[in-house]
Parts: sequence; structure tokens; C-alpha cells
Amino acid sequence: MPFVRLFKYIAFILIGVIVIGLVCVIAGFYAYDNVFISLVTNEGMRYRANVILQDYDTYSMYSLFTNNYMYNDFEVDNAVYDDFSIDSFTYRININSIKCSPWSTTAEVEIEERVLNVKGRYIKPDDEDLPDNEGGETDEEKKDPEIPVWTEGIYKLILQKTDGRWRIDSVELIEELESLQTPAPTLTPDITPEVTATPEVTPAA
Repeated sequence: MPFVRLFKYIAFILIGVIVIGLVCVIAGFYAYDNVFISLVTNEGMRYRANVILQDYDTYSMYSLFTNNYMYNDFEVDNAVYDDFSIDSFTYRININSIKCSPWSTTAEVEIEERVLNVKGRYIKPDDEDLPDNEGGETDEEKKDPEIPVWTEGIYKLILQKTDGRWRIDSVELIEELESLQTPAPTLTPDITPEVTATPEVTPAA
């Protein structure tokens, strides 16, 4: 019957349009989430390095990291360079993969992170805080400690979506990579100009 065939044809076209529309919507949400996850990962991890190494304000991190990370893991991460003043460094990050289902509130991101060319100086305690040298420390023992080497490697990040925003909830090292920093982090010496005595000129008799 021609009407039945026409009805089936129209229904087939409508179903096809609906399916294509749903696929486009799902792809749109997926692409939207992936873009924002990439932005949060890049911006968040870069700013985290600046806070740890150069004591940037931690307030801005709360828009990029969850309270769970800030109140737990970050307290440990942030203490590594407390005794050093870092003048400069080079930061590199590469996103290897993003795993996130459409409409999911959790995402897993794998990154490669490296921190190179770290230069800075050791912050010496005030003299009054130093214990008496009763044990007779040698010059070698009095040397300033070396700047800790940043743990370069492959990290797994878990991001949570809350209030419509993606935030980093955890940062886990899954594979440590050989450091590309050559030489090791450099201590900036405190250079004090030497005072050269001026010779006295004796007038000839």
C-alpha cells in the first residue's frame, strides 16, 4: 500500500535525523568537556608549580583544584621547597590522554610533567636560630643544601566536575622519568665583593 510505504519512509527519515542529532549533541558535550579539562589541566598544573617553587598566592588554586586536594596532598607537595628561594625555572607539560564519558562528573587525565633549569638559593636561618657549633662542623657540613630535584614523570590526574566546573582532585605519580635537567638545580651564590687594601705610598727622601 502506498500510504504505508510513505509512512515507513517518513518514519525512517525522522529516526535517522533524531539519531544523528543525538550523536551530534553527545559529541558536542564530549568535545566541550575535553576542551575545558585540557585548559584546567594545563593552567592548574602550571600554577601549582609556580606556587610550590616561587610562592605564588594559593588563593587562585581553589578555582582549579578541589578542597580535597588543597587540604591534603597539596600540603605535602608545597613543603618541599620551603627552605629555598627559586629565581627561575622552565615548565613543560604534555597531555597524553583524557578519559571522560559524556555527562560524566569524573575524568582521568594522563600527563608528562617536567621542570627544568631550576635556579635559586638556600634561605639561611637567622643567626640567633642556629645552634651552637659544639660538635665542630666542618666546612663541608656547613655547605648549603642542594635544591631538591623536581620529580619529573608521568602523572595521573583525577578531575571532578562540581557546580559546572572541572577541578583537579588528585595528582598521582605513576612513572618517574629520568630528569632532563643538566646540570642539577643551581644554587645562586651570594657574592660579596672583596675589599682590596690600598698600598701606602712612601714619599722619596
